[in-house]
Amino acid sequence: MKISLQLLMLLGVGYALSISSCRDCEDPTNPECSNYDPCLITTDTKTSANFKMYECIKCGWADTLMRATNTVFGGYVVFEAEQFGADIISYEWKIGTDSRVFTERLFRLDFSGYQGEVEVRLVVQKEVNTDCFPNDDGIDTVTRVLKVLGASTENMFRNKEYEGYNTDEPDSIFTVSFRPSDPTEPLSYSTLNNLPKGCVRPSNWQIGLTIGYNAFIINNSDGVYFYDCGHIIGYGDILPDRKTIVINYKLTDNALTPFDKRISKTFIGTLKE
Repeated sequence: MKISLQLLMLLGVGYALSISSCRDCEDPTNPECSNYDPCLITTDTKTSANFKMYECIKCGWADTLMRATNTVFGGYVVFEAEQFGADIISYEWKIGTDSRVFTERLFRLDFSGYQGEVEVRLVVQKEVNTDCFPNDDGIDTVTRVLKVLGASTENMFRNKEYEGYNTDEPDSIFTVSFRPSDPTEPLSYSTLNNLPKGCVRPSNWQIGLTIGYNAFIINNSDGVYFYDCGHIIGYGDILPDRKTIVINYKLTDNALTPFDKRISKTFIGTLKE
């Protein structure tokens, strides 16, 4: 097959034009363009020691439930550094007056029986992409305060009822109530009734709660013997208006198999006065 000189010249001109058009393009994210800036598409980030703290409502189970917060009521608290990757050189945590240095990205500590404020400091060191972050020295430090409230002697939920709905079924209204576990004892802990909706428990199998100043944690297993109760775990908060309650909880369809996949729900209710 013969190719004419004229055709070769046309192909050459077309190739030259294509090369020129790439070099003259103005997309800084295109490696073929003359103004290409690899820093615009890099997955590298500046060094950051940002971290989160979680109240561990249920730890060590298949259905671990944690609440992101800087205020807890005791028990296990989970600390998690947000930045991770192969370029991380080290994590260095200092928790309050604890003499230990923790070097994991994610770990937990038990604050049972403690009440007060705890300074939490994280130092992260990582390899730096100096081409994109010339002012990053590869070290960052963040310090936050963890407040451990402990349980309140004032039971804010005692003898209260809240009418509301699950957010996935806003038209299905029902009432959640709090009752004292021992009506003769003023400081007895409260129990939670009719959650999930339709759950009927005998008086000695009501849900136990750990009560804080503005919140509670559902802290027992609910008795897997009652098929309609869903082996519930979760926590609830009273909002600043002092009349609205939000309960985030998880349950199974079949309480006899508590390690089945959990269903997440949120109940929003208003105080019945």
